[in-house]
Amino acid sequence: MTITRSPLLQIVAAVSAVLVFASACEDAPLEIYNDFVDRTATERTGGTSFSYDDLEGRLVDVRGDWLFNIYLLPLGDVLLELRTTFITFQLNDTGDIADITGEFRMANAPVDSPPLASFTTQLTEDGRMEIATGRVLVPGELSPIPNTEVDTDFTLSVIVIDNGFMCGSIQDEDSVVYAPRNFPLINTIFGAQPYSDDGTQPTEVPDRCPAVDIVDPNQDAGNDGDAGTGDCTETLAPPIEDLGEGVPTDVSGRYFFEANLLSGATQIGLIMDTVYRETGDGATLDGFIRSPAQGPLQPAIASFSTTVDDNGEFGLVICDLVTESSLGEVRADIALRGIIKDSDTMCGVGDGEAYSPLALPLDGATWGAIRIDDDAFEAPPNGSINVCP
Repeated sequence: MTITRSPLLQIVAAVSAVLVFASACEDAPLEIYNDFVDRTATERTGGTSFSYDDLEGRLVDVRGDWLFNIYLLPLGDVLLELRTTFITFQLNDTGDIADITGEFRMANAPVDSPPLASFTTQLTEDGRMEIATGRVLVPGELSPIPNTEVDTDFTLSVIVIDNGFMCGSIQDEDSVVYAPRNFPLINTIFGAQPYSDDGTQPTEVPDRCPAVDIVDPNQDAGNDGDAGTGDCTETLAPPIEDLGEGVPTDVSGRYFFEANLLSGATQIGLIMDTVYRETGDGATLDGFIRSPAQGPLQPAIASFSTTVDDNGEFGLVICDLVTESSLGEVRADIALRGIIKDSDTMCGVGDGEAYSPLALPLDGATWGAIRIDDDAFEAPPNGSINVCP
């Protein structure tokens, strides 16, 4: 496994590629996710985190065209480039607030094309403003994902640093991508610079605000609370077992994942979204996992990146797994060996150790994943699998 920016999402992993899970039980998933994001920003984005409180903004006239480079986390290296036109800038009587109107267009769209969205906002004396796009539908021919329509709705929290740079993030919990996959956009980052007077688009726009709080890239990427038991990758590896014949074929999409643990005493079911990508020397499988109990708009509880060999096999190490099961909350370190059987089916075996509800080794664990509809968020009506067919 490698630590890279995947085509679907920012992969958060240790050098050994640890999967990190947040509790879906005792703590609010969004609270755990935000803490996780704060403590692992360097690994996830290749840069540093920042705090709005320590950034100095300014109330300046921002009229004109600006290029917004918006990295749609958790989709990862999906860059949404928006040509944002600030049309009006009207100071109030006391000069400490400006009313602003503006429009959004894709940067690759003609300048005179209809806007994707229009907005009104206020820029305060500390250089802060909130820009809500409303529902935006990006056609496939202009989409940041080639030939794929993007349906989204988000609110940008903006800080105007000066008349040549603004930046910020998405902190609104209701900001989401609806299609091609349903993803929350909280903690998306962006930077923006103005076009030149002759209309030339800026070429090197920073993707975030100036760093204030530096995150140690070597710190634990897991949950500091009861969910964490440490880094298990030095002592745990995917089991070696003959899984039969597989095929390295495209398994991009949504799957229902079910694991059979503790000799069949308990099962866990999860939603797994994946992107399969062929490379020059094989293939990669990137994805993230969510709990059906949390609902489709909640943040992912895990993300992963791995390589696929020429028999369709891959391996994952899952440290500090905390999720609901048929016996209640399960806490475990798990190593998975998987194989792609066809474009609709993956399966495999597992090893590791459970800490609750029973303290038992997990050797002999099995799992399966079958394709479900892209808008589904539950077990398929015809049943799932938790063992290789």
